[in-house]
Amino acid sequence: MRLRKKVIIMAMIMSMAATPIQYAGAQNVSVASVETECEIENNGLNYVDEEILQIDSMEEFGLLQDLYEARNNKGFTEVKKLILGEDVTMKAYHIMNYFPELEEIQVAPEHQNLMSKDGVLFDKAGTTLLAYPAKGKTTYAVPAGTEIIDQDAFNSTSIKNVTIPKSVKKIRPYSFMGSTLETVKMVDYSVTYIGLQAFAGTKLTSVTLPKGLTKISGGLFEHSTLKSVAIPSSVKTIQSFAFSDTKMTTVSIPASVTSLDKQAFYKTKLKEVKLAASNKKYAKYKGAIYNKAKTELVFYPEGYIPAKTEFASTLKNLDVKALANIKGNELVIPKGLMTIENAKCNQFKKVSVVAGNKAFVAKGNVLYSKDRKRLLLYPIRSTTQNVVLADGLQIINMNVFGYNNNNIVTLTLPKSVRRIESYYSYPTVPGSGFTKLTTIKVKSGNRYFTAKDGILYNKDMSKIYWFPINKKIKSYTVPATVTEIRNGSLAIQNHLENLTISAKCTSIDQQYLGECGAEYRMYLGMQCPKLKGIHFKSTKAGFRSADGVVYSENWKTIWYYSPNRKNKEYKIDSRCQYIGNLINAKYVETLYLPDNFGSDAISYDEVELTGFQNVREFIISDKSERYKTLDGVLYTKGKEVRMLAYPMGRKNASLLLPANLTNKYMVYEIRKPGYINSVSMEAGSENFYIQDNCLYDKDGRIQWDFTEMLG
Repeated sequence: MRLRKKVIIMAMIMSMAATPIQYAGAQNVSVASVETECEIENNGLNYVDEEILQIDSMEEFGLLQDLYEARNNKGFTEVKKLILGEDVTMKAYHIMNYFPELEEIQVAPEHQNLMSKDGVLFDKAGTTLLAYPAKGKTTYAVPAGTEIIDQDAFNSTSIKNVTIPKSVKKIRPYSFMGSTLETVKMVDYSVTYIGLQAFAGTKLTSVTLPKGLTKISGGLFEHSTLKSVAIPSSVKTIQSFAFSDTKMTTVSIPASVTSLDKQAFYKTKLKEVKLAASNKKYAKYKGAIYNKAKTELVFYPEGYIPAKTEFASTLKNLDVKALANIKGNELVIPKGLMTIENAKCNQFKKVSVVAGNKAFVAKGNVLYSKDRKRLLLYPIRSTTQNVVLADGLQIINMNVFGYNNNNIVTLTLPKSVRRIESYYSYPTVPGSGFTKLTTIKVKSGNRYFTAKDGILYNKDMSKIYWFPINKKIKSYTVPATVTEIRNGSLAIQNHLENLTISAKCTSIDQQYLGECGAEYRMYLGMQCPKLKGIHFKSTKAGFRSADGVVYSENWKTIWYYSPNRKNKEYKIDSRCQYIGNLINAKYVETLYLPDNFGSDAISYDEVELTGFQNVREFIISDKSERYKTLDGVLYTKGKEVRMLAYPMGRKNASLLLPANLTNKYMVYEIRKPGYINSVSMEAGSENFYIQDNCLYDKDGRIQWDFTEMLG
């Protein structure tokens, strides 16, 4: 039988304005005067009883999808049994997401492509297991005759124990991913293919892989609780992240393996790797795995941390990414090493070089090229506070220092240094990892740089190169000689409260973003937690300021608003059209938007207004051609009316939707509980009405369910 909820909507055709019709439970509702009869059966779905849902057509499946979206992607937790009609096809992905409490799947006997076995979905031939119900039995034996376990078949289910018969040859990608699987038994180990991330995120602790398997796919066991694995001698390839972030401490690699990805065991604290002595492709030296000639490091066990991390003397190139998760003590550069990559990834305290190396030299716990002209590696975890770089050094690559050099307080550059560079093409903050740096010094005689009061400039002080992040300073006025601020050097500063830009400054680094509303990104003051305002003495640099708030020279973009301004109201200048990237107006509660705000200033993803995170009300006048506000919420204006921004500082409030709303879209933020406690709509709507906390279209189809959103 069908449980039905029936609503009959009748209205006379009228040539004039819409006639209001009041629905039970609705607030301020009106519907256009059209003649229609609409039957709503549980929002168009066929419930056999409260826990059984029958989908008879792909049209009903489409309604199911719409309703799922309207419920803010919340599954139908009431459904325990799903019945698929003879014309309905559903992917395991849909069943997994739509029915998180499902216990059984049944299929109409007339279905030409699908069938059900004991509540599990198969293809008609019974050879491919397509979908297992999320709350099916925790122990399950795949039926004999099954040849394929399909993609996502057991994904995110509550299965704990599974037995796979010898008839199964393929386990496709993501098949058990995110499930509660604890044990898997493969009878006769007949499986020859297991796809990408098939067992990722499971509760498996021990696995014996089938003897016919030739490839361990990427991410196969990543993020699982796997402690041990038996790899058969048939395996030739182990792909990236296959055993990433598992609980394994030891592994045995057979002689058959000829392709081993460098990140196969990423973030797994292996203490020991056993390599078959007869393996022709790889070799082992002091715990690490190399190519056979030991000229290339394949991977270094992350749980193996000796007093000194040493390498084979034949090693030619070292990619430090292979050591990125090893908090080692001393990194020893071997005699034969010629090149080093990704030095910033190291987590060592010391660095040294074996005698006889022709490419490198270590001095003062810093690694340089043999001629000392280039700085190549600095031990990230070094405890040295006062670092003096070696004489002869000409080029400092900031990337070498990484992002965690938090012990250096004073850095002294030699007189030989002539360039500071970065790999990145866009402006970067120099020394962003130097969180404790207070002072930069330059030895006398340097022809390229000058240090004054611990700040690094070019020789004639026309450019600021490096402003120490932890310099104890509250106010800084850029010297009158400075015409250019380089590399975002005033982007990060821990103590600065007031910044004044000199009248002669004509260039401040920006990043060009292309056609994205505000076309440039500014770095000035980006991460200065105590900064109260930026003041420009002229507009030569392309910016101007008004009471510490920074705009573009032509007022079209507001670039910077300090998080320390405590004004509760702010009115954006009437000439402004765009909002830039450095807005953190956490005290502003009422924001007045200008009438001519640009069409690209506010995106459909609400990105541009996130800097006004505690606003309780947006206000824009009726003169605006693009936007309007209703009850403090921002909407588009014109043929399509949709919500664009909700004032995120307003919590547990009522939401009044405009009568001329044409788009059901609700901004992401209010989909979370706590922002609204009730919802209603202005009278006179021709498109929607509100009933029982749901938004319906004029034909009675649910478009949005606010129930879970209400505080």
